[in-house]
Amino acid sequence: MWDINAADRVKEITEDFLTRAFGPAKEPMRGFYELIGGDNGHRSGSDIAGRMYRFIAEAQKLAAKQPDVLARLDDLLLYTRYAELNYIMSGPKADKDSRNRWLSFTYRIRKTSMVHYYGLWSDGSIGQQAALDPKYPLKDDTPFTREELDTYLKDGIANNQPVERGFTSVEFSKSLLPAAEKLKLADVPAGSVPTNPQGHHAYYVWIDRAPADLTLKVTVQRVWDLAPHDIAIILHIMEQKAVSINCKGSAHITPGVEDVTTMWLNFPGNRSAIIHNSWLDPRKVREMTIVGSKRMIVYDDVSPLEKIRVFDARVERPPHYDTFAEFQYSYHHGDVHVPYLKQEEPLKMECQHFLDCINQGATPLTDGKQGLELIRILEASSQSLKLGGASVNLSERSRVPAAGFRRTADIQLAAV
Repeated sequence: MWDINAADRVKEITEDFLTRAFGPAKEPMRGFYELIGGDNGHRSGSDIAGRMYRFIAEAQKLAAKQPDVLARLDDLLLYTRYAELNYIMSGPKADKDSRNRWLSFTYRIRKTSMVHYYGLWSDGSIGQQAALDPKYPLKDDTPFTREELDTYLKDGIANNQPVERGFTSVEFSKSLLPAAEKLKLADVPAGSVPTNPQGHHAYYVWIDRAPADLTLKVTVQRVWDLAPHDIAIILHIMEQKAVSINCKGSAHITPGVEDVTTMWLNFPGNRSAIIHNSWLDPRKVREMTIVGSKRMIVYDDVSPLEKIRVFDARVERPPHYDTFAEFQYSYHHGDVHVPYLKQEEPLKMECQHFLDCINQGATPLTDGKQGLELIRILEASSQSLKLGGASVNLSERSRVPAAGFRRTADIQLAAV
């Protein structure tokens, strides 16, 4: 059993671990673990990988005469390479090849116990079947050579340069006044942040004088902009969570910004939903078709009167047929029913429902759990887009890397 009282001895335990595991190399390795475990510098993936490689290189020099320490450093070098491949796979240059290199590497280092390859493979990346198949093409058991490890370290340092911000971030409060001249902020070269950042990220903007207007450009993928409403309706109708998702898109106007996307959601019981979003279509179409075993419904949000039409239509598969002509008779076509819907202002109804839930303590139709599920689907759709439309498993997914933003929109902020 864990000794919860040991929480009072964190520094002592950490010092004991670093001394026993790394001996003369404990100081650079202290920096290594502080970087990956507690650093709040909001660094890019390349910056973190570059620092990790440099800590390893410094530790190797200090422990040159201790084979046991060097062996541990080799395992951590492989973990650093894994982290670098993960950042590349999640970055602006991500493609299918970068994903495959990452997947193959996770399998190859599995015996170091640095990563759980089966969980990574099964968690929407490539699927359980591939993870269980011993002959899957991406599985490589080739032992690492000394030359290969040295190349990882050399190239990792060369390809990943740490970037210093040039100033120390501080927490601002209402009692502080602008002090741009005293801070002497240095010019920071243009750079980038991960397109799929994970965890908590903070971005800082300095305004020399207030009040002032600040224009920000925030970019999101089309699925984040157009699909949430459709997904919410689908989840309400299905009354189940989606188990997997495929999403493909095309960028016709701005490179890297998908303006047309198609999303395929799979649900238990062989049920599915397809969502097509486009900013290029000349017509404003907000239509949903629901195909059931007995009836079919067409919901047209743009129609002023006949928003919902119920079709007495279905497919009745005959027990036996020899020709396609005979199969056509299995389609049943009946009447069309248009139910009366009272015309009300949607925003007013939404606000009234919100107030009723507060006053009566009722659960909203779209509560926090459904909101979380919607975000989970959107994040998975962004990952599927990155993977070229590959299926992302949601049923076993514990955490999806937060998605990169793609659609550009202007936001006006007032600094007072």
